[in-house]
Amino acid sequence: MGAADEHRERFSFLPLGHEHLSLLAGWLEADHVASWFGLPAAAPELALGERDAIRRFIASRAGRPIGLIQMYRWSDFPENGAAVGGRAGEVGIDYLIGETELIGGGVGPALIDAFLERFASGRGDVSGVRVTLPEADERSWGCLEAIGFRREREGVVIPGQTGRQFVYVRDREGAGVADEVVMRVVGLIRAAPVPLATGMRCRVLAIDGPGGAGKSTLAIAVARALGDAPVVHTDDFAAWDNPLDWHARLLDQVLRPLCVGAAARYQRYDWDARQLAEWQEIEPRDVLIIEGVGASQRALRPYLAASVWVETNRAERLRRGLERDGPQALALWEEWMRAEDDYIARERPEQAADLVVSGERCRRGADGRR
Repeated sequence: MGAADEHRERFSFLPLGHEHLSLLAGWLEADHVASWFGLPAAAPELALGERDAIRRFIASRAGRPIGLIQMYRWSDFPENGAAVGGRAGEVGIDYLIGETELIGGGVGPALIDAFLERFASGRGDVSGVRVTLPEADERSWGCLEAIGFRREREGVVIPGQTGRQFVYVRDREGAGVADEVVMRVVGLIRAAPVPLATGMRCRVLAIDGPGGAGKSTLAIAVARALGDAPVVHTDDFAAWDNPLDWHARLLDQVLRPLCVGAAARYQRYDWDARQLAEWQEIEPRDVLIIEGVGASQRALRPYLAASVWVETNRAERLRRGLERDGPQALALWEEWMRAEDDYIARERPEQAADLVVSGERCRRGADGRR
């Protein structure tokens, strides 16, 4: 079991604001941080939230602020991106844990993994994560290796920075899906007509199935095969106490805007904070993927060009869910599965699907709760 698996505590992330600056200043002065980390020299307001190309967040565990994590696209920094071998769609991150007593206890890998699950994994416009670290910062590159990053380059010199860097990369997940399954799904949506009756101007593919079936993993692989098609997760609309009665918000914020050629703009639900979080925006594209439990429910079907049902045996689905969420989530998973059983019995989404595939080889859902 890796360090990230040993820490099942829930993390939350708030955009960096003025109220956090004094806390951040103290962290940056700490000996274990000052040697490695520094914000760009700029006016204080440029370091806040999402006002520039770098999205900065205060990370908290169990409600206690413990560090900073920031994310950016290498394409927004082309000179640096070229130096580190950045590829289209890749993002970079920088991070620090400010609280000294948490250093070396496995919190770092768990924090990074939680952040990437929330903001990078499973997003159709993110092809992978590329991180640079000083060669001497052994603790940090050990952190990355613990959660599946591989060292791709050594001795890299980045313009404007001192010292040589290691480059670590983690590709987007989805390799656990058989190529023939991905190609069948891709062929299905490419051949599907746009549902003109509702005025849709793009083709929407729903990937539905019960929790833990492998929907996210399949969606990621299909999105990549379609040239990084955007992916909307039903888990951004559902909640532990609202498993399936969320379709009105998805219709209003995603599907109906696409009918008139406008961008979809919706607010992600934060499962840890149990409240709506940051806004997501998706520009109209030829194909949009909606994945998750209830993605092909009856209220959404008039807007769909095609739907896929992912089938995996119940025991394996529960095993995957508890592996991700921890054994303490057993009661919640059992409650969810009962709600899913009711949905399947009532609406028979597998019978309405254009294609039914096995999720047995889909190793891990990359994003979402189920």
